[in-house]
Amino acid sequence: MYLLHIGKNIMVKSEDIIGIFRTCILENTKEYEELIKNKQIEDVSLGTPKSFILMKDKGYLSNISVSTLEKRAKGGNYGKI
Repeated sequence: MYLLHIGKNIMVKSEDIIGIFRTCILENTKEYEELIKNKQIEDVSLGTPKSFILMKDKGYLSNISVSTLEKRAKGGNYGKI
C-alpha cells in the first residue's frame, strides 16, 4: 500500500483513490454539488482548489494540480507503508 501526499500534510492511501479530476470540470455537475451538500468533501486547498480527489468514502479539494499528483503517483514520490 502507498500513501500519496495531496496537500496540507494530508496523505491518502493510493488504493482508496477512485479518480483525480480538475475542479474546473466538476464545479457545475450534479454529483459534485451533492457531495458538497452532504459535506463529504474536505478542503485542503488553502483556498485555491485545482484538483478534486475522489476517494471511496469522501473527496478532497487540493491546491496541487492533477498533473503533479499524477507525476507523484507514477514516479513513486510517496511513502510505502
